[in-house]
Amino acid sequence: MSNKQSGQVTVIAALCMIAFIGVAAFCVNASYMFYQHTQMQAQVDGQTKYAAGNDSCSGSPIVGLTLQSPPTTGPYIGKASYCEGFYQADPKGLFGSLLRFPIHISVHAVALGGVTTNQTNIPAVLALNNTGCSLWVQSGNATLNIAGISGINYPATVADGCLSKDTSLTGTPPTTAPPSWTNPFSPNGPVPSSSSGLPYTVQCGNTGKGCPADDYNNFTWLSAACRTLYLSKYGLPSTPESGVVYEFPRAKGAIYNAVLTGDSKVKTYYFMPWCNGTSINQGMYEFFSSVTSLSSQTSVYTEDSTLIFAPGAGFSNSGQVSLFLDGPADITDPFYDTKFKQGIVLYQIAGSSCPEDTFTFNGSVSSDNSGIIDLPCTFLNYSGNSISGFGDIALWELEVTGSGTVTIQTPNAYEAEYLPRGAFLTQ
Repeated sequence: MSNKQSGQVTVIAALCMIAFIGVAAFCVNASYMFYQHTQMQAQVDGQTKYAAGNDSCSGSPIVGLTLQSPPTTGPYIGKASYCEGFYQADPKGLFGSLLRFPIHISVHAVALGGVTTNQTNIPAVLALNNTGCSLWVQSGNATLNIAGISGINYPATVADGCLSKDTSLTGTPPTTAPPSWTNPFSPNGPVPSSSSGLPYTVQCGNTGKGCPADDYNNFTWLSAACRTLYLSKYGLPSTPESGVVYEFPRAKGAIYNAVLTGDSKVKTYYFMPWCNGTSINQGMYEFFSSVTSLSSQTSVYTEDSTLIFAPGAGFSNSGQVSLFLDGPADITDPFYDTKFKQGIVLYQIAGSSCPEDTFTFNGSVSSDNSGIIDLPCTFLNYSGNSISGFGDIALWELEVTGSGTVTIQTPNAYEAEYLPRGAFLTQ
C-alpha cells in the first residue's frame, strides 16, 4: 500500500471513529435520560400517593412538582377524592455543555385516597403528670373551669389532695385514661438545632435590651411585594405604630432569638413570618432563658409563627398580659402538625426529664390562640383571673392559686388526630 493510500485510510478511520463516538455518546445519554424519566416517575408516584392518603394534595413539596385536587385532566376530572401530580424538569445530560442534548421530561400520576377518615379523638386539654396532681387547685377561693374535654393522668379530687373543695373544679369532669395519656403533638419535620442569631427588628433599638445592631425604624427596607403581602394577610401598617416592636426572620427555615425587651414603653410585640415577595413561610423564635415580667397591659402577637422554649426556659409575669397566638398554616412548615391539621404556637424542646419549666401568670391574662400549645414538661400556674382560649394544649401540670377564676376554653371538646388513610395509584 502506498503512503497516499495509507493516509486516506487513516482519515476515513478517524472520521468513522468520531461518528462512532458520537453515536455511542448519544446512546449513553439517551439511556441516562430514560433513567432520569424513571426516577421522576417514581417520585411523582410516591408524592401523589402520599398526598392522597394524607389529605394534603396541594402545593409543591419538591421543585418542579405540582399537586392538585380534584384532577383537571384525564378520566378523573373533577373527582374530589383523587389527587393529581405533575412533575416537569429539564435535566442536563451526562456530558454537560460538550454534547448538549436539550431534553424536557414531564411525568404525571393520579392517586385515590382511602375511603375512611381513620381518626382518633384526643382531649383538647392534656395534663400529663402521672406521679402527682396534674390539676391542682388548693386555694379555697380559686376555681378552675375547663370548658371542654380534659385528659389527666392523676385523679383530681379532694381525697387525692389535688382540690381544696369539690367545687374547685367546674365544667366537664376530666377523663383519666388507662394506662395514661401521652403527648400526641409533634412538629411536621426536622427542626433547626440551633439559633441563627437575632432577627430583623423594627423599633427595638431605642429600648436597648437584646436588640440587634441593624434595628430599623420603618418598613421601607422590606420589598414592596412583602409589604403588600404582610398588609393583606396580617394588616401590617404602612408605618410602625408607637410602642410596638416588630420582628422578622432573616432567612427561610431558620430559628432566631426572640426579643422581649421588658421596657415599659413597649406595649405590643409582633413576631412575623418570613417573606420572599411571592410566598410566606413560618417564623421561628426561641427563648433560651426564662422570660421575666412584661410590663402591664402588654400584648404579644404571633403571625404564622412559633415561639420555642429551650429546656429550662419559662415565663413569669405579674401584670396584665394578652396573648394572640396564630401558628403556621402551611403543611410544609416545620411546626405544622399534620396529624391534627393545626400549627404549633408554643413549643417546648424536650430535655432530660419532666417537669422542667414553669409558666406563671400572677396578674390577669387573656389568650386567644389559633393552634397547639405543646408544653408537655411545663407547670402552668395561674394566680389571677384568667381566660385562655386554646386550640389544643399539652402540659405537665395546671395549677391555680390565689383567689381568681381561670377558664380554659377550647373550640372543640375533642381534637381529631388524623392518621394516614392509605392510597393507591390509578393512573
